[in-house]
Amino acid sequence: MACVVTGSAGFIGRVLTEALLARGERVVGIDRRPQPYRHGLTVLTADLLDGDDLVRAALESADAVYHLAGRPGGTRPVARHRLATPPRQRRGAPVPEPPRAHLPEVHPQEIHMRNTAIRLLAVLLVLVTAACGAEGEGGGGGEGFDDDALVIYSGRNKNLVGPLLDRLSASTGLDVQVRYGDSAELAAQLLEEGDRTRADLFFSQDAGALGALSKQGLLAPVPAALLNRVPQRYRSAEGTWVGVSGRSRVIVYDPRTVTAPPKSVFELTGPEWKGKVGWAPTNASFQAFVTAMRVVSGEDRTRRWLTDMKANGTQTYPNNVDILNAVDAGTLRLGLINHYYWYEKVAEKGPNGVPSKLAFLPGGDPGALVNVAGVGALKAARHPQAAQKAMDFLLGPEAQKYFAQKTKEYPLIAGVQPEAGLPGLDTLNGPEIDLGRLDSLEQTLKLLQDVGLV
Repeated sequence: MACVVTGSAGFIGRVLTEALLARGERVVGIDRRPQPYRHGLTVLTADLLDGDDLVRAALESADAVYHLAGRPGGTRPVARHRLATPPRQRRGAPVPEPPRAHLPEVHPQEIHMRNTAIRLLAVLLVLVTAACGAEGEGGGGGEGFDDDALVIYSGRNKNLVGPLLDRLSASTGLDVQVRYGDSAELAAQLLEEGDRTRADLFFSQDAGALGALSKQGLLAPVPAALLNRVPQRYRSAEGTWVGVSGRSRVIVYDPRTVTAPPKSVFELTGPEWKGKVGWAPTNASFQAFVTAMRVVSGEDRTRRWLTDMKANGTQTYPNNVDILNAVDAGTLRLGLINHYYWYEKVAEKGPNGVPSKLAFLPGGDPGALVNVAGVGALKAARHPQAAQKAMDFLLGPEAQKYFAQKTKEYPLIAGVQPEAGLPGLDTLNGPEIDLGRLDSLEQTLKLLQDVGLV
C-alpha cells in the first residue's frame, strides 16, 4: 500500500513512518524539515501549501494519507532543497494564494477535527508499535534480546525476509531474534554501539553499509569456504562480508514508442530524450547508482550528467514502481529502475499485462550497476558460530531459491537459477567496482542537493 505521512520529520511522524515501513508499506514523507533517508521511504522536503507538483502527485496517488503537519505555511527554514518549485518571493512581498486545484473546500473546524482524530490514531499506532517492538524485536544496545539468541540487525524489510529468517530458525534450530530498520541507520547504530553491541549478524540491503562497518574494523572475517561460494565482485575485498542476493539497474522502456533503447545512461541527455525519461532521485537504489557513477566516472562527470539530465526535462517520480507504471501507461518513454520491479509485476499481471520491456546496459555502464544485499558477522558477536551458521544458510540452496522465486533477485551461488527470462548473472556487464566503496552516500546526497534534485 502507498502511504503519505505529512509532518514526517516530527516525533509522531517519525515513529509512524517507521511503523508503516516495518509493515512493508511504501511511504512518502512530506515535511519542511530535512529527514534521513530510509529504505522504502521517499522524502519530499516541501510545504503543503506551496503547490509542489510532486506533493500533489503523491497525495493523489496515495492509498492512505496520515496528516500530521501542524502548521502548513508556517515558519520556514532559511534554506530548503526543493524539486520543481515556483520562484521564491522576495522577503516582505505578498505571497500569492497557493493553487487549489484538486483540493476540496473544507471548513476550518472540520480540518481541526480531522487533524485531531488522525493525531490520536497516530499516537495509538505508536503505542501499539512500541509494545510490539518491546515484546518481539528488542531495542538497541542489547535491550530486550535473550542471552542465548542469535541477534540479527536487518536492513531488509520484515515482510520481505521475515519468512526466510523463520526458515533459518526452523532449519538450523537457532533462536533467531531480529531488529529491523534502515540499513544506513542500523550501520550507524552499530558504529555507536561498538563492542557493546548485542548484534551477532548484520543483514544489509546494500553493500555500502557493510563497507562502512568494514572500514571501521567492526566485522569479523568470513570463512573462506563461505566467501568462495560467491563471485569475487559480490563480496568484500577484505573478506569481511559476503553478498547473498543481487539486483541490476536497468532501463525500462515502452516498445510501442521506443524501438532502440539507449546503450548508456550518458546518452539520455540528448535532445531525442528531452522530457521522455523518468528517475527517482530520492530513492535509495538511485542514490546507490549515482554513488557508483561518482566512483567509476568521477565527481565532475557525474555532476555534469545530473545537471544535463535535469536541464533535459527528466521527469521526477517518487519511486521505481511509479516509473514502471508510467511507462506501462504510455505517459513515459523510458525510466531508470531496478530489474526486479518489472519481474514482480509480470508475475502478478502476466506477460501480456505488462507492455514495457527491460534493457540491460552493456560495456560497464554505471546504469548497469549490480548491487547486492549481504551479511557480515560482528567482531563483538556473542555467538560467532551461530552467525556463521546463519551465513551458511543464507548462502545455501533454500535461501538462494527464495531470493530467486520470491523477491525476483539474482541468487549468487552456483547451481541456483534466477527467475525465468532473466539474463544470467555472468552475462551482465556492470561497472567494475568494489561494492564496499558505495559507502559514500553522504557525498552523493550533497551532490544531489547541490544540483537541486533532493
